[in-house]
Amino acid sequence: MKKIILLLLIIFISSCCKEDDTALVCISDCTVVQGQIVTSNGKPLANIPIEFRHNSSRPYNSSIRRIKKATTDKNGYYNMEFFIESDELALKRKVILS
Repeated sequence: MKKIILLLLIIFISSCCKEDDTALVCISDCTVVQGQIVTSNGKPLANIPIEFRHNSSRPYNSSIRRIKKATTDKNGYYNMEFFIESDELALKRKVILS
């Protein structure tokens, strides 16, 4: 029984994959995401961390690729340039405000 639990634990740990590509600089075929974060009254929000990532979930396998991070400037603006991999183009993406 202990061997089965250990085997399942090893499979579970090895099936999760996390990639952090936030430090990579895009030099060609870049995707640009830019905008401004404001309150409902239109007041800009400064120093808001933003993360762009791709989550994929398949049976017995899941992965998270952290693609780019940014922080809004004093006027609430942010700009991110990064490369989207071809297998990520058809999937939904979500911007995470931390």
